Amino acid sequence: PCTQPTAGTRGVGTFVPSRCALLGSGVCKALSLEIKASPKVQAFLGEQVSLQCSFKSSSPITESLTVDWTYRPLTGGQMESIFHYQSVPYPTTVGKFKDRISWVGNVAKGDASIAIQSPVMSDNGTFICSVKNPPDVYHNIPQTMLIVTERGNWLSGVGDRVVRERGRRARSPHAAGLERGVPGGAERGLGSPMPRCLRPVPLEKEQGPMASSCLPSGLCLTPRGAPAVPRARALVYSSLRDPC
Repeated sequence: PCTQPTAGTRGVGTFVPSRCALLGSGVCKALSLEIKASPKVQAFLGEQVSLQCSFKSSSPITESLTVDWTYRPLTGGQMESIFHYQSVPYPTTVGKFKDRISWVGNVAKGDASIAIQSPVMSDNGTFICSVKNPPDVYHNIPQTMLIVTERGNWLSGVGDRVVRERGRRARSPHAAGLERGVPGGAERGLGSPMPRCLRPVPLEKEQGPMASSCLPSGLCLTPRGAPAVPRARALVYSSLRDPC
């Protein structure tokens, strides 16, 4: 719905239904801005993340245009102002986001985006982008949920590299043949046929006591975090009881 801020909040805080919402969507569309923002953004611990916000106004951009970003923690509580823009950016100088908010937008292009430096998990919460370009002051209120997590670090960090390779590295012909159970695989010294794994599985279940793990990409890992090797080689090494 179209909304306008309550008196004295300068676009931050509580919002109530606007007059245009009561008059009908046609009137509202003629008077309001349209704001778009990503509903959910995932960030990684310590790595800069951008919160995208774009807008369209029916009026020319002037120096009266303002941009406000507000934040509510995931645990709940009051909304707090973390950024204000009017001709120049005014990032917050207090609170948890002090010295961590930067302006990456361009109002001439309808961009009101900001960036957060060194995000931490306690930053998780809801962010709201609000734009006013008088006389256009009525607009929708899109919300962005920020989720900060650690990057995957399983198997000494090798797993993250392998997962990235899954989408771009083709399996070796020998490994693919083994997964399909091609006859003659054992005679070529590649071990017995192995079904395609849908998740990392211990190789020892198929090939004896070795504790390597294979992924659908055709790469195998060792419990010590050694470099990944093609599955075909892992099967050979397993048959020789030699860690891959």
